[in-house]
Amino acid sequence: MTGKRLRALRQSRKWTQTKMADKLGVHYRTIGKWESEQQQMSRKYRNRICYIFNLELETEIRIQREDRSEQRKRNKVILRLLNKKYPEMRDWDLEDPLVIEYQKGVGAI
Repeated sequence: MTGKRLRALRQSRKWTQTKMADKLGVHYRTIGKWESEQQQMSRKYRNRICYIFNLELETEIRIQREDRSEQRKRNKVILRLLNKKYPEMRDWDLEDPLVIEYQKGVGAI
């Protein structure tokens, strides 16, 4: 489950991060970390969220796989663009600030 999806679900019920955290038994900062994708949620909490929001777990897993596939495609495009623009640089790190800037631009396409 992506952070955007989690935030949309929470907001659909007009819940604060604190209220959702109370429902799940976690700290409200954990919800913020999940939503900003700074931390991955465990299967246990993904299952609880699916139960609370009456979601099919298999559907959520499929959506997550599709999102990862799209991210991999974007990363390939980014690396191709960077290799074309900076041919002397070949070993790009996806955490490099320049790569991150490209990700923001390509992600908006």
